[in-house]
Amino acid sequence: MTEAMSDTSLRRTFVALHVPDATTQALVGVQEGLRRRLEQLKAQRGAGWRVRWIVRQQMHVTLCFLGDTRGDQVETLRGVLGSLAHDRAAFRLALRDTLEIFGSPRRARALVAGVAGPDALDLAELQRDLAARLAAHGFEPEKRPYNPHVTLARVKPAGDVRRWLTPETLLLSPKPETTSFLGDSLRFYRSTLTPQGGVYDLLAELPLER
Repeated sequence: MTEAMSDTSLRRTFVALHVPDATTQALVGVQEGLRRRLEQLKAQRGAGWRVRWIVRQQMHVTLCFLGDTRGDQVETLRGVLGSLAHDRAAFRLALRDTLEIFGSPRRARALVAGVAGPDALDLAELQRDLAARLAAHGFEPEKRPYNPHVTLARVKPAGDVRRWLTPETLLLSPKPETTSFLGDSLRFYRSTLTPQGGVYDLLAELPLER
């Protein structure tokens, strides 16, 4: 099911690779362990920042963030994604063994699970191809190198998490059958910011061949 946008509406949009339920459920288990450790630390000494946990239904691997998008651009962008996905195989991927901190341990902004695996280079090529096609429609590509990942939590304001996220707690230990996954569809989302975080509405889904 997809959501419509009026021709005059302006919304933030992005394109992502879908992550299957077994893998996102394993990441929820990782979140629960980290949440328990955080609560223990807060009981000992309060922290000056708060953590917003990403719910399982919103976990994904971002390919390109488009930013402000008009409603009358959506059909064109669906066509771009359809052409990109045509005859393209699903990606064999896996979560990295260690979680990553975006920012630095002294000033962390987010906690993520990095994505690697046999088809990681092909995924990076797809991302470059998508960025080039979007640039042709006026969407400026990211200047930072592409780093595929699944976001688990955001830290606001950015702060020192060294007491919470020690090297031991960053080790990822779910079973291999859940950390390896098949990225088999591209998804085009509208993102609406709320005080509780982003709300994502699906605008299009393009399956990849298995």
